Amino acid sequence: MEDQVFPEMDPVLISDNSEYSPEKSLWTSVLLQAVREAVKPPKYDGHSSLFESQMNMKRAREWFFASENHVGSFEWICMILNLDTERVRRTVKEMIGNGTRKRMKRFTR
Repeated sequence: MEDQVFPEMDPVLISDNSEYSPEKSLWTSVLLQAVREAVKPPKYDGHSSLFESQMNMKRAREWFFASENHVGSFEWICMILNLDTERVRRTVKEMIGNGTRKRMKRFTR
């Protein structure tokens, strides 16, 4: 499966993260899935109910703005990926504020 990202996340994720590792790839995927869930409009997709979709969006948004630093937390993932936590948060907040899901494009390193 191809990695897909939102154009707004490209400069945030690419920055100076030239070291590739399977672990970084995994945690990048976790972060991008959380972005998808935080910004996409809730809808019934045939697999989960509208309520479940709304709850996933709510949990993803809470995850981005939580002040936690344990394995799998947003801040921990940013540390592992050498990302500026506040820059990522600002980008996600702007994407949420736009109210629409942005066009996704292929992400290549």
